[in-house]
Amino acid sequence: NGVTSEYERLLKEAYELYDSSNLYGELHNLAYINNHLNEEIEVSEDLYTSFKTFSDLKNTTYYLGPLFELNRRIYNAETDKEKGNYNYFSDTKTYELYKTIYSYKNSGDIKLELLEGNKIKLNVTENYLKVLTENNIKNAIDFGYFKNAFIVDYIADGLIRSGYYTGYITTSEGYTRVLKNNIDYNYDVYDYQDKTNLTVAQVAFTGYNSVRVYKYNKNSYVYSDTEVANDYFGQSKLEAKLTSPSITCYSELKCSYMLLKMDGLLYSSLTNYSSLSSSSIYTIYVADKEIKYNGSKFRFNMVLNDDKYQYKSVAL
Repeated sequence: NGVTSEYERLLKEAYELYDSSNLYGELHNLAYINNHLNEEIEVSEDLYTSFKTFSDLKNTTYYLGPLFELNRRIYNAETDKEKGNYNYFSDTKTYELYKTIYSYKNSGDIKLELLEGNKIKLNVTENYLKVLTENNIKNAIDFGYFKNAFIVDYIADGLIRSGYYTGYITTSEGYTRVLKNNIDYNYDVYDYQDKTNLTVAQVAFTGYNSVRVYKYNKNSYVYSDTEVANDYFGQSKLEAKLTSPSITCYSELKCSYMLLKMDGLLYSSLTNYSSLSSSSIYTIYVADKEIKYNGSKFRFNMVLNDDKYQYKSVAL
């Protein structure tokens, strides 16, 4: 039917646009930019706007493209032994490479310029380019864990322009973007117990445009209780660790904008989350068997309380 074909068209467009590794004809996507460093490039209005959103919120996470590329070697490895070879927690050489690449993030050796007429230029110094080349790294930039947030916004905005107002777009790792009409949709809240994601609550939302659930997922690999390889590198340090095993953020803003606003706080004190409410961003997180929350347009359908686990909900 009409909505299915429109969704499939938008999905294909979005994935190709935000793909940092593969080229598609003459499309000036992220991969095209990675293949044309230090050149002026005209991009689509959508991609230009995405870069501007990063810039407006002073977020340079996409400069960590090399680290996202290195992490994919962990996720795509077929055995635990092979994954262990890329363990930057215990392998000194690998850790030093991660640390070196991270040090370039705010050094000025890589810088994207937003020019007039939807044109951009990704400037990379010879020194940094040498590091990438010597380690067979292709992607100077990559949207990382923000990629699917921009994709669901792209699809949702496109469907709305085509006259589809009811429904929502969701991804396997927890991004959800509602179309125009308010509807109820359900989410699980997790805690990390016994090396697995334990569902500790079920929440029904209404009246919010975007939801994101942070938990251990396919884009992470658990080496041990204290060593988890994932893409959540901090804004100010490499060793970023989520302050809660499950963080749900929800807002009336677009999914991508909400996540960029959340980014720096994901690794800071849990008490900082409530400050986001001034930006119309609300959170649910788990700490010490308490499910803490703010915001009002949702209800708990279930909170786990059995012989083994006892949780309770606490308003902030």
